Order: sequence, then structure tokens, then C-alpha cells
Amino acid sequence: MKKPPPLDSHFLLRKVHSLLGVIPVGLFLCFHLFMNSKAVMEGHESLGETFTFAQVVKSIESLHPSRAFLNAVEILFIFLPLLLHGIYGLVIWWKGKNNVLKPGYGFFRNWMYTLQRWTGILVFLFLIAHVYRMRLAGHGSDLAWAPDEVFKVLHDYLQNGFGLALYIVGVLASAFHFANGLWLVGITWGVTIGPRSQKISTAFAVLVFLVLVFLGGVALYGFAALPPATHVAGAMGG
Repeated sequence: MKKPPPLDSHFLLRKVHSLLGVIPVGLFLCFHLFMNSKAVMEGHESLGETFTFAQVVKSIESLHPSRAFLNAVEILFIFLPLLLHGIYGLVIWWKGKNNVLKPGYGFFRNWMYTLQRWTGILVFLFLIAHVYRMRLAGHGSDLAWAPDEVFKVLHDYLQNGFGLALYIVGVLASAFHFANGLWLVGITWGVTIGPRSQKISTAFAVLVFLVLVFLGGVALYGFAALPPATHVAGAMGG
């Protein structure tokens, strides 16, 4: 009786990598952009407090009275999976081959693969800058800006042309990387194998991309264009 072939560790790691990109990293991206899009509703209390960015942030902060506990939850369920996904993504990027510019390889999916690789690098660099500004710069050991400072921090940074461009690129790259990553997850896990299922998953990925870009654009408009003096900011960093 023949022994079963040994498991390919790289194959298993790619599956874990793809899964982490959706749960919890991708789901947090969707939640984060949706919550931050409420920044545009500040100053419209007549619509109800639950619509405002400040009230959403306060509700999140109220989940536990200890900032240290919330930091631990974020590190365990957001930052650690994100770091693992990013590090192994760099390994895949380093080992991957780009065939787009070679004769016979310039088809749509190969371009998507190339954009997936490079948006991954852009997102990784953007997140380093974002986490530094919102969690490490300018405040104490609790790793969070004071609730009345967050909106102004982002507002002031987005008044700079470089800062605004950085966040626009970050939102676009994150939206594409996640949306196209969903398509790749279907392939990696053997869910979307046939042509029809792949067409459906492509349409779904495009829809996810457009929704995330819309939410990110609304959030950036709120933080960049609205005066912070009219806002009661929260601790959800951008």
C-alpha cells in the first residue's frame, strides 16, 4: 500500500494566507471603512446620534472600560493576522513571476495578478504609515489618541497634498487588493472552478471594489473637508 504524498507546506500556507486576507483582515477593512464613512455625517445630529462618527466610536470604546484590553484584542485579532498575511504576502511577491509583458501573457487575469502583487506592497507601506500616525505618534502608552483629538489629527494631515494623496492611494490599493483577493480565494479553495462561477465571482469582486472605494471616498471627504471644530472626535483612527 502506497503512502499518501506529503503535504506541501507552501500549499497549506497559501490557503491560510488567503483565508486571513478575508477573515479577519478583509472583514475588518469593510467594517473600518463603513464606520469611518460616518465622518461625513457629523454636524447632522438631526438624523440621529447613531449616524455620527463620534457616536459610533464611543460605542466601540464602551465595549470595555480598559484601553489595554481593547489594545490586546486589536493586536490579537487584527494586527497579528494582518502582519502574518503581509509577511507571507511578501514571500509570495518575491517568489512570483510577472508574465504580463511577455508575448502571449498579456491577458486580463495576468494583469489582475500583477496588480494584486503591487497593491499588496502599496497597502503594506500605507498601513505602516497609517498605524504609526494613528497609534504610535504623539501620545502616551495607551496607543490611542484622546477621543477629542482623532478627527483633528486626520483632518490636519489630509490638508497636506502628500497626506491626501497617500490616503487616496491607500484606499484604492486596499479596495482592489481585497476585492481581487476574494476572487483568488475562490480559486485557492476550489470554490469557483468553472467559467460560469468565475464570471459571477468577478462581477462580485467588482461590486465589492466599487462599494469600498465609495465608502473610503466618503470617509476621506468627511475627514478632509469638514471642519474639526464641529466634531466630537473619537478614538477609531481613520
